[in-house]
Amino acid sequence: MKRWQRLGKTLSALALAFAMGFSPTLSQPAQAQQSPTTTPNLVIPLGQVITFQIPDGISTFVLGDSNIARVVVPPGQDKYAVVTAMKPGVTNMLIWTQRSEKPINYVIEVSPNSRSEQIAVRVKVLEVETSSDGKLGIDWSDFVTFQEAVPSAPFRFGMPLRTTTLNAKIDTLINDRKARLLAEPTLVLLNGKEANFLSGGELPLIVTDRDRINVQWREYGIHLNLKAQIEGSNIIQMEMNPEVSDVDKVNSVTIANQLQGGSFVVPAFKTRRAKTTLRVPDNQTIVIAGLLKNDKQEVNQKFPLLGDIPFLGYLFKTVDFVERRSELVFIVTPVILRDPKLVPEANYGKDADVEKQQNP
Repeated sequence: MKRWQRLGKTLSALALAFAMGFSPTLSQPAQAQQSPTTTPNLVIPLGQVITFQIPDGISTFVLGDSNIARVVVPPGQDKYAVVTAMKPGVTNMLIWTQRSEKPINYVIEVSPNSRSEQIAVRVKVLEVETSSDGKLGIDWSDFVTFQEAVPSAPFRFGMPLRTTTLNAKIDTLINDRKARLLAEPTLVLLNGKEANFLSGGELPLIVTDRDRINVQWREYGIHLNLKAQIEGSNIIQMEMNPEVSDVDKVNSVTIANQLQGGSFVVPAFKTRRAKTTLRVPDNQTIVIAGLLKNDKQEVNQKFPLLGDIPFLGYLFKTVDFVERRSELVFIVTPVILRDPKLVPEANYGKDADVEKQQNP
């Protein structure tokens, strides 16, 4: 009796399935399904270059994010592709071969550089005065060879330069009073980290908020923010943000203090800044120039005593306005500290084996 009840329920379920539009299929022997497209993973350290082979030949390819990796197929070598790791991250690449219509999906992962060395960055900030013939700045072509990059105006940038020749030129300009050394810091930072330098001060700014008066501090002077990352064996990628700011008293604004009476002055600032990302060989020097500055100075000359007489004193004194033009130059030399021990600045960049032979 129970068997007939189960059979009746089964027939009712089949009838309901037919009513809903489902059709049963007879079981057939399992057929081999086509295997899904394989996804090989390419894990590349930051700054490295690898090659991989496609036996069927590369017909064309599409890269997801070119900022993470760069892919090049050499001319005449369609079975090989060259991948350069540019930035940490994950992207993919679709490759069509000459024998298949469906693309192969490659997942490319660029891993951060895990090197533990520290980087010493030597910085010199110079203020170069205009020459007697009105020429502004340094003519770099006077002391660089054809293998070195010569900066070009208006935003001048060059790399690399010989450190010894450059230091000799700087010393000559300082001795001739054509340049002033404003700052000379040496920053030591971990691989992949940031460092900041400020040579100047902080100026208080008055900010009113309803019935309260707050003070905020604004930095001014020579400010340098940089980040260094070692790529490969001796290449350093640097992100630099040099900035120079001065207080501009001429364009300052006077605001009345409605809360307590009187007034206060909100200063203005003259700011010159630059931002760049570059790759520098170890112990090579780069130059960032072209940050120009024009100042007008008032020079008073008078006869003693006579120039101080009211009204008549103007007949015995003169007032001249002198225009002063200058250019700020940042000279940066990054060095990989392969020796874990701290060494004097004079030894930065020296090969450890050579130093041991000279000083056993």
